[in-house]
Amino acid sequence: MPRSDQDPAFIPTAPDRPTGLPTEDQASTTLAHWHLGPLPDPEDLARYEAISPGLASRLVKLTRERAARQDHLRALALRSAARRDLAELLLTFFLAILAGLGGFDSLAQGDLATGLTLSGGSLSAMALALLRRRPPPHP
Repeated sequence: MPRSDQDPAFIPTAPDRPTGLPTEDQASTTLAHWHLGPLPDPEDLARYEAISPGLASRLVKLTRERAARQDHLRALALRSAARRDLAELLLTFFLAILAGLGGFDSLAQGDLATGLTLSGGSLSAMALALLRRRPPPHP
């Protein structure tokens, strides 16, 4: 008497081979090729050239132009960051010098607390501005 699926001791038997898979004499090998870069492999470029003469040289030219544009944009970004850092540094020094002069003026007029606060704050701001200088991030 065959066992049913409701029987807890029932373990179904699997077929020897899953259906739909090729047999050993039907099996084939598939090779995968992976390439990463701005240009195709030289073999692929040669095939492109055979299909359309001049295509390989146009691809190389377009790749060089794209690389030049990217280099130009990186240079612009670096110059912009350098200008921004310089402006930030100059503004910090200007404000610190202004606060320091106000502090010295307050000290000269006898207001010790305000004078020391402004003078100490301006020296701290200058020190922090110098210490905050950091190397640019790597792209």
